[in-house]
Amino acid sequence: MATVTLFPIAVTDSTGRTSGSVSYSGSGAAFFRVLSDTWVTDDPAILVTFEVQQSFDNGANWQDMCPFFWQPPTLAKDGGLPAGQCTAGDTQGARLLRALLSASAPISIGVSATVA
Repeated sequence: MATVTLFPIAVTDSTGRTSGSVSYSGSGAAFFRVLSDTWVTDDPAILVTFEVQQSFDNGANWQDMCPFFWQPPTLAKDGGLPAGQCTAGDTQGARLLRALLSASAPISIGVSATVA
């Protein structure tokens, strides 16, 4: 398994940040974790939204596949920064995947991804 930085730590707000898209077909899982140097002191009123989306029409329309919602300073059960897993085990066929990261107010944040 390899872990990569999907979104480097940078100020993110409601305009959001979008990853590049990749072709996908089959089954698999990815584990995502918040990256932040200030998470435990950030404003708890901020809602961070991270979405894995899929498109079956070459990117003309996108639908949520795995949405996650995180708020500082909430931590994961393991004591680390918040995380989530997205699993695809279907027979829907080829599609594009991308990720979106946004926040209700400016926050310095990123996301790492580990693909299993």
